[in-house]
Amino acid sequence: MKLFFWQLNDEEKLSRTLWSGLAALTFLYIVLIFKEYVLSTKIIIALISTSVYLIGLYVQYKKLKK
Repeated sequence: MKLFFWQLNDEEKLSRTLWSGLAALTFLYIVLIFKEYVLSTKIIIALISTSVYLIGLYVQYKKLKK
């Protein structure tokens, strides 16, 4: 079993990025729902984090397809 990200091949990196990112985003959304921030702040944080996640997934996918 490979524990570190740099030991994985491109397919395994994409899979780990997908699942760990979804878990992290889910946790973030739950925290944002229950934390009392201004609504616009919640939306901005959610949009930025989702955008960064999707860009990272796209980069990993492009590496896999090379």
